[in-house]
Amino acid sequence: MSTAIANATSTPPSISQRLGNTDAVVDFFSHWESLLFLVWIPLVFLAGRYIFRIPYWLHDRTFSLKDQLTTVDNKACATSFAAFCFSLGLILQGAFSDPLQDSGTNVYTAIIWSCIGIVYLMLSQFLNDLLLHRKINYQEQILKQNLAVGILNAGMLVSSAIIARYTIAGKVVVWWESLASSAILWCITQLFFVAFIQLYDVITVGVDEQEELLKGNNAVGVSLAMSTVACAILLSSPIEVSESIVALVIWFALAVVLLLFFKFIARVFLAPNELVEEGGRPSNAAVSSIEGATLLFVSLGLRSLITYRGCAVDTRPWTARIVDVDFAMSIFTYYNIAFPFIIFAYLLVTRATFSLPHLFRYLRRGNRSVIEAIQSYLDRQIVYAADAAVAQQELAEKPTDALSGVNQAATAVSRYSSSRSIAFAGFLVGNALVLRGALAGTVDSLANPGPTIAYMLFWLMFGAAVLAINNLLITLFLWRRVTRRRDDNASTAVIEAFAYFTSGLNVGGALMSLQGAETHGGGQTFDWGNDLAVILLFSIMQQVAVILFGKLYQLITPYDDVAEVENDNFAAGWSSALIFVAFGVITSAPIQRTDSVALYWIYVVMAFLYVMLHRVFVDKVILIGRALSDEITQDRNWGAALIEGCTAIGAAMALTSLLRAPC
Repeated sequence: MSTAIANATSTPPSISQRLGNTDAVVDFFSHWESLLFLVWIPLVFLAGRYIFRIPYWLHDRTFSLKDQLTTVDNKACATSFAAFCFSLGLILQGAFSDPLQDSGTNVYTAIIWSCIGIVYLMLSQFLNDLLLHRKINYQEQILKQNLAVGILNAGMLVSSAIIARYTIAGKVVVWWESLASSAILWCITQLFFVAFIQLYDVITVGVDEQEELLKGNNAVGVSLAMSTVACAILLSSPIEVSESIVALVIWFALAVVLLLFFKFIARVFLAPNELVEEGGRPSNAAVSSIEGATLLFVSLGLRSLITYRGCAVDTRPWTARIVDVDFAMSIFTYYNIAFPFIIFAYLLVTRATFSLPHLFRYLRRGNRSVIEAIQSYLDRQIVYAADAAVAQQELAEKPTDALSGVNQAATAVSRYSSSRSIAFAGFLVGNALVLRGALAGTVDSLANPGPTIAYMLFWLMFGAAVLAINNLLITLFLWRRVTRRRDDNASTAVIEAFAYFTSGLNVGGALMSLQGAETHGGGQTFDWGNDLAVILLFSIMQQVAVILFGKLYQLITPYDDVAEVENDNFAAGWSSALIFVAFGVITSAPIQRTDSVALYWIYVVMAFLYVMLHRVFVDKVILIGRALSDEITQDRNWGAALIEGCTAIGAAMALTSLLRAPC
């Protein structure tokens, strides 16, 4: 949230003061407990290998995680375990987030809250298995290598971890009150989560999700998994900043309505019709990712409706805090009423922006008029029909029989649509992070609404432009050879999608550092010049850091990343893409809290070292057996790559909490 409004006598810091600030560096190195946390993080992930086995061991005493991941190459189990590792990172991030504790107290409170969070995670898994999708025995289906169920289970784990992460995070003042609030909020939020999933099943008319999952319909698994994660992100919003049960109840009702509305929007305006079967059942997992990414877009944007309260401690009695009505009513300010409309408009702008290169390609290669191209766009087919026409034209030039030509054309169109869907899903989430950063960094309920909204819209458009430029530069300097390949390369699409995501983390984080409105002598001004200079500088530094990291990572891997991705090695694509996200998670942390250039580069160096050590950790501790590089290059085991990447991102999120929020 914006650091302003300042009081009338304050003077905004100059650009040299903002960039040369060393207080954050001194504070970062003054906390000796950070060294203990660096030991605690890998210990938790090591313990996670054994904790994950518990429900499977209860189902089958012969269960071996090592055999499932490497010998059997069980992608369903790998997907679920990767999500579990990611979930542990979320919980650690929440446990380390108390900014008020002194160094000694912070150590044991973080360890205690970590353990409580893991208990919440396992209890949530038990309750979800018991109350949701009763036709499905998750452990049985995953051991049968049902990837659709594995994907859904992964989504449920991440959703439960998001809820646990925010119920254990906060400021501990009185221990019994914090424990009571955490337990009550977790129970209520978990209950609401179950209610949402049940409602989601009811309103999906004509589709029996459980039957589809048992048949192995990955599209349904992706759709349900991403929907549950979006729901958890929204449900956790009020408990991040308040203990009010009233606010949680009101927010739940609002979240359900908005998520279901935007789910409809995704189907009508965004998803390609040719890849959705009659009855509304998705027939392609990549296309389902568009629907899921839309819901994530909405949930991340709507989190800004909740006003961050900073480090102020609420000294009211505990009973007054849990029934706080004022905070609940603050959700309905005039700003918040406008937010859904801004999100909807930006969603459509994002769709159009992604379509522009394909529109030009359609005109150039498809031999169509401008009127036909525009009409195709209005029919929501442009991204997919553009290369459908091109693919058919290319195939027609080859000497093939009629039947073979039709089959090849259909395959080419389907593969292209899937690849573009994956890239578009990443584009949506990247823009969602930009949207959240622009809203959180500029909007203040005390400021004059007109100028503040204009200020926010300017930075939103600016952030979207920087996101596009960043992705172009990443492609140009790191993956230029790969992007010259045909667009039906799924590995390239995954890298493109997560490049957008990484850029979104950095750009959104930079926007969160905006100073916002300042009041001087009764008037309101914005520090446009300094803000623009700071954002431009950090955008350039971020891009330099990402490109340098990419070059280094391609050097330290024992195989040729670019060649593997060029040959459509999905495992290599996942590995590179997720490691880039982990790097972005770490380097975006300091710019969300301070404008210090020195601290930013300290975190960049830390991220470089972390990635190099992490690969060894996964090889020797997490994936015991064959070397990770062999799993990726020889077996093309994308499950192993997924575990590597999700563990890296989870640990990276925990590392970001070593930098305390400014108070």
